[in-house]
Amino acid sequence: RGAAGGPPPTATSMPPSKAASEWKISNTWDVCLERLVVNSGIGFIVGGLAAVVLSRRGRFAITAFGGGFGAGMAWTRCSIDFDKEKSQALKHAEELMSKPPKV
Repeated sequence: RGAAGGPPPTATSMPPSKAASEWKISNTWDVCLERLVVNSGIGFIVGGLAAVVLSRRGRFAITAFGGGFGAGMAWTRCSIDFDKEKSQALKHAEELMSKPPKV
């Protein structure tokens, strides 16, 4: 629990330099899963509407294509987000390794 018995701090409520890496990764996962659900849902809806308007047969295939397109967009964006987190973590590790040890 947070200070004064409140809810625990989240990565979004803390300054970026103070957020623990576990919170950053957890927050990234949350955003990625949310993005997957939203983009897939929008893809299914748009694909379904396109299937109704454009086709008499194969509606399922067009609808599934729309959902897969949305999921692919979410996957790509999540990959970019995780690569960014990884590069920030490596940069921080290099900074820590370059400092001389304190005696």
